[in-house]
Amino acid sequence: MNTNNKNKNASHLTHEMKKEHGGLIEAGKKAEMQPIFKALYHVAKEESEGYKKAAEGYKKALEAKERMDKIVNDLKTINHDNNTIDIEPED
Repeated sequence: MNTNNKNKNASHLTHEMKKEHGGLIEAGKKAEMQPIFKALYHVAKEESEGYKKAAEGYKKALEAKERMDKIVNDLKTINHDNNTIDIEPED
């Protein structure tokens, strides 16, 4: 059974941490910055969700405008074809 990687001594672990994180001072600075980065990430995520919702709303508004333009054009066509539209039926 290979236990070489499982049973590293404290000195070796300290050396690895120092190599990976730049020592205790640097690791402490990084740890202090983590809540700030986390908060900034959440702000950016919320902002991107806001932009996504705004884009969806804009798309719906454009689709509604296209439907309205089609109705207006249809009504103009009817008006040109008949010249007048009678609302009340003739007896």
